[in-house]
Amino acid sequence: MKKNTVGSLIIWLGVAIVLGFILAVFADMMEGQTLRTGQATVRANIPEKLKLRVPQKIFSFNNKNDLVRFLQNPPAYPDKYLDPYGLGICEADLSTKEVWVAAINDARNPIDGARAGFHSVAIENTSGVPWKAVVKASYELSTVQGALNLWLAINSPSGGGATAFYYRITSPGKYEASTDSLGSFEIKPGHKYYATAFIECIPRAGEVTGGQAKILEIKWTVEF
Repeated sequence: MKKNTVGSLIIWLGVAIVLGFILAVFADMMEGQTLRTGQATVRANIPEKLKLRVPQKIFSFNNKNDLVRFLQNPPAYPDKYLDPYGLGICEADLSTKEVWVAAINDARNPIDGARAGFHSVAIENTSGVPWKAVVKASYELSTVQGALNLWLAINSPSGGGATAFYYRITSPGKYEASTDSLGSFEIKPGHKYYATAFIECIPRAGEVTGGQAKILEIKWTVEF
């Protein structure tokens, strides 16, 4: 019985991947699509796996000008974020900035889905004053089967406050998420922060969803 279940899952995921390549062909025909913003913003809790993460390297700054200069040419994404659960699979490539997710909902516990993306560099404010900032992420979706969520999460492992939200999309194209949609965001003194941009699929019962994307940029901008 277990063998049949596993075999069925492999077949379904195979179908999802094949359909993904077909959809990718259509996506190539849509290269001229303009950047989409203004999608409905849904506030959400930081995923548990992100809450537990402590970055290996943190860049500390005592004044705003040093941070601004650093952000003009920041290091590449330091790490990828992978979170498959239930009957979900995912992967990410740091060199190409590509991510993909796929899942099938078998209508049983646990919930089925997958998340894949990248972390930004981690920064720390060692001054005595808060700094207003904007965090933006850019996504290029080449394949969308069903519906995907495009997440942007800002986490503080030191407890300086965190926020997360997502847009729900159903078609390929270029998209942007920004903390501007949630109001002002502050890098509080004495705290560490990093951002994570990722895509997520959560299929409905009996359905397969998935997608492939490039996360082009996770950009921090400090306001004066």
